[in-house]
Amino acid sequence: MFHAILKEAGLPSRYLEFVNIREHCSFVHQAPEVRGKATQKAIELIRAGIARAKLLEDVPTKTVPVKPAALVIGGGIAGLSASVDLGNAGYQVCLL
Repeated sequence: MFHAILKEAGLPSRYLEFVNIREHCSFVHQAPEVRGKATQKAIELIRAGIARAKLLEDVPTKTVPVKPAALVIGGGIAGLSASVDLGNAGYQVCLL
């Protein structure tokens, strides 16, 4: 969902930075006497996430051709079964 929103905005999806407030703040600070500290911690985590996001750089992607082949190690029942399934799926199989 978040990647689609970035794509719609014309931004690369690798510019996405998550801050896990639920597990790092909400779940571990449920007692009433520490809720204010949990809020402060959440604010600090968000600030840190923003700082990390500002440092993200676009990394160019490279497309390489892939040969549809598989190496299966082991000639037991599992290896033979995997080899047959891969072969039936259109892969060139080398069984060791």
